[in-house]
Amino acid sequence: MKFIYTISLLMTSAACFAQWTYKSGGNDFDGKYKTCSVEGTGGKSPYTTPGFYINHFENQDDINMYFTGVGYLGCSSNRILLKFPNDSIIYKVLRPGTDEEKEALFINEIYNLEINEFLKKLMENNSVSVRVQSSCNKNDYKFSLKGSSKAITFVTKDLKDKYFLDN
Repeated sequence: MKFIYTISLLMTSAACFAQWTYKSGGNDFDGKYKTCSVEGTGGKSPYTTPGFYINHFENQDDINMYFTGVGYLGCSSNRILLKFPNDSIIYKVLRPGTDEEKEALFINEIYNLEINEFLKKLMENNSVSVRVQSSCNKNDYKFSLKGSSKAITFVTKDLKDKYFLDN
């Protein structure tokens, strides 16, 4: 019993203190890139360790944002819903895309929210709740936004004119 309590405490502590990470890198195929990410909580087994990523590749004019570990993405009607704590609006991602392996779900466009406004919300709030649903399943997740401002600024620094961020 003591072991189970200790494991539960460690898992709860890790979830409460999830931090954004960021780094730069590169390779011969993609060129130079900057990325930031955070691990979320929630979902149903085995989809209980979702990730949220924001990337910028040097040879592209945009960022890409996507979720991983959020369930099987090979079904039809994939949807992403986003909810910030002090905002009554539930934002809907229009036509989220998937990668070839059906392991990542991309944010392409958000109904009634420009990408620069979404980035600001990520930087100004403490958390974001995310629902990923399709014709096969539905999972709810929560992502900490503590440290997101520094991480997002790192990734978007070269695009500040495009996203109107105070970098």
